[in-house]
Amino acid sequence: MKYNDFIHMSVAGDGSCFFHSLAAILQLEGDPIPLNQTMKTTEINRKKLSKDLRKQCFTWLTNNLDYRIKGLGLTIKDEIEEDNRDNDKINTVLEYLKYMKTPDAYAGQIEIYAMSNILKRNIRVYIHNKGKFSNVGLGYQINNQRDIMKDIFLYHNLGKTKSKGLHHFEPLYPKAKAKKEVKEIQKNKSSRNTRRRSTSRRSTRRRSTRRRSTRRRSTRRRSTSRRSSGRRSSGRRSSGRRSSGRSRRRISNKGRGDIPLQKYCRSCTYTFDDGDERYMWDQMPFCKRCAEIIIPELFKKYEKAKENKCVVCKGIIKKEDMFDVTSYNHKGKLLLAHKPCLSEMLD
Repeated sequence: MKYNDFIHMSVAGDGSCFFHSLAAILQLEGDPIPLNQTMKTTEINRKKLSKDLRKQCFTWLTNNLDYRIKGLGLTIKDEIEEDNRDNDKINTVLEYLKYMKTPDAYAGQIEIYAMSNILKRNIRVYIHNKGKFSNVGLGYQINNQRDIMKDIFLYHNLGKTKSKGLHHFEPLYPKAKAKKEVKEIQKNKSSRNTRRRSTSRRSTRRRSTRRRSTRRRSTRRRSTSRRSSGRRSSGRRSSGRRSSGRSRRRISNKGRGDIPLQKYCRSCTYTFDDGDERYMWDQMPFCKRCAEIIIPELFKKYEKAKENKCVVCKGIIKKEDMFDVTSYNHKGKLLLAHKPCLSEMLD
């Protein structure tokens, strides 16, 4: 597996990184998110989902201590007792389960067994080595079929640190899966637009039919008013009211035709429909994909940069300017530059 085939995301290293990673992947796969929800609210909902996954894991382990692990022949209880031999603070299975219920308890292979059975999906864990992903024995397969669209992929920093307390899980999202989801969104959007155009055509026909019938009624009234002088004056007043009503309708129709605000994603220029989800950051709209993937990557580069200044004009670069900034490595250092400044320098 190549590293460039995945989108490598980051999660908090607070002891629940395994459950945070699962929650991030489940959110990307289509958990319902309200319209115009901010990134801060999305992060809060992700943490709630992470806590719920930990509770489900604790319940499954408690009720399935006799579950035999595929390929090993050992039970969950045997695995916990084996793990307790290297732990001076935990001695019994009950103590292990109580410890795993706490929010900062580090999850490992035993919890991977549980979540794989709960989600009914293969969980594959990889380490990064020389631009490629390799498996070191972590993970669990319910079935032997490799499905990049259904399997869950996680990164682990095994070998990068010697301390067990610094071990860390992070989510990996296949780029092929992300591209397929974008195509489905665009397809659904085009079908919605087609339905709206057909609906607008029908409504236009109905309005034109109503206008013709209104004209016929007004013509009959005018012809009737000419027969008597008393009705002629009242007919003029009513015609004046009708003309003012038509002018008001023109104004309201013109108002409906105005281009709505915040129509495009600030990052990928994705065109929003009325029912699409928008994520606001600094009064700028973003689509779900950019809000979950692109924005955190930009801020990650911002924090890793040697100086938050443009190398060309020496101007200070803020976080909200990162969408118009190019980053590149120079002698092992990450440098930032405004795109217009860099283009002028190259010209």
